[in-house]
Amino acid sequence: MDINKVLKYNFPIISDEYRKFALEKDKCRKCYIHTNYNQVCQSEGNAKNPVFVFVGEAPGSDEIKEMRPFIGAAGQRLRMELRKYKDVFTKENALITNTISCRPQGNVYPGDSDPGVKTCVDSWLNRELTLLKPKIIVLLGGAALSAVRRETGITANRGKWKFLSPGTTNLDENGNVKKYVKVPSFFSHLKAWTLATFHPSYVIRCESEGNTYVGNLFSQDIESVATMYKTLLSDYRYTAKNELFTQDSKYNKYHTPKGGLGNLGLSLTGEQMAQQLGLISGGAQAKFPY
Repeated sequence: MDINKVLKYNFPIISDEYRKFALEKDKCRKCYIHTNYNQVCQSEGNAKNPVFVFVGEAPGSDEIKEMRPFIGAAGQRLRMELRKYKDVFTKENALITNTISCRPQGNVYPGDSDPGVKTCVDSWLNRELTLLKPKIIVLLGGAALSAVRRETGITANRGKWKFLSPGTTNLDENGNVKKYVKVPSFFSHLKAWTLATFHPSYVIRCESEGNTYVGNLFSQDIESVATMYKTLLSDYRYTAKNELFTQDSKYNKYHTPKGGLGNLGLSLTGEQMAQQLGLISGGAQAKFPY
């Protein structure tokens, strides 16, 4: 498949820097995982300044065929949840990607310690997140949880918000230091809220066995992400309307007062805030709903 056509179809918004990144990734032959099906799967969505990034595990047969992430059964389960909030999740403010970009043999994930996985995470996922600098990262399953937060146990960690920032500080949902953990070095250039939840394929498996509890938790987690976004949006509009921003001339940053976005650990320039929260050109419109 023509990679340029793939990029045009997958990314309604794409920066020149990300285009170079995607073309480089398409040529990747760094590990053995690629030899299974000889195809690299690209991400999909806003490849310039997304508010959200959803990180899954790995592409499957449908994804490799179409060169798009999450379009099989698991993808449809995820998109079903996203479509409940068409005013929040769009292809103009979100990007969907995977922990590894090639399909593993028989759709069996090699494991977090596998050298191929480590190579892929370091070469592509970490670089992608650093390049895009999303404000909210949703971790779909244990593979994404391990790759981004360096934690294990999706059941124990699902539904929990954690703020990752430069160094080793890990903050809770109130912006307070919760504990000190070792985080990936790429967070030296990235600040983001993260939420872990179940992988949609696990949700489907549970639901097929009559277990609706897991599906309900998954729905609650996606709702939590939508609520977080609306809270950020509300805080921005309130503080902007009432001129409560204070300028830090040394860094040319604008910080909201206590209780606003600053309390969530976010510090953006006015333009970046508007762009990344979808406030430019009439707000967060669902022109390309998932």
